Amino acid sequence: MARRNQKSRAFNRDRGSQHADLNAPLPRMSEEELYDKIFELKSPTVLILDCIEDPHNLGACLRTADAAGVLAVVTPKNKAASITETVRRVASGGAESVPLVQVTNL
Repeated sequence: MARRNQKSRAFNRDRGSQHADLNAPLPRMSEEELYDKIFELKSPTVLILDCIEDPHNLGACLRTADAAGVLAVVTPKNKAASITETVRRVASGGAESVPLVQVTNL
C-alpha cells in the first residue's frame, strides 16, 4: 500500500498540477471601466466584499460570483485578502472569469 502511494505521488508530481493553470492572467477592471459597464447594462450585478481576510472565503465568494453571473467583484485594497494560489484553487476557475476591482475606499 505504501509503495502504491509513493508511485501515485511521483506520477502526479511529474505530470504537474491537475488544476487550472495558476499562471494564467487574471481579469482585472479599473473603477472607470466598472462604472462604464454598470451604465451600459440594464441590470448589472456587482458583488462588493469588505474585510474578507481569509483566502478560502475570498475563493468561495469568487466561485459563487462566477456561478451567479456577477459582472465584477469589488474589494478594498487594504485589509482584505488578495488573489493568491490558495484563492485561485478554492475559486475553481472563478478567479479566472470574474474581474476583480480593487478600490481605495468602499
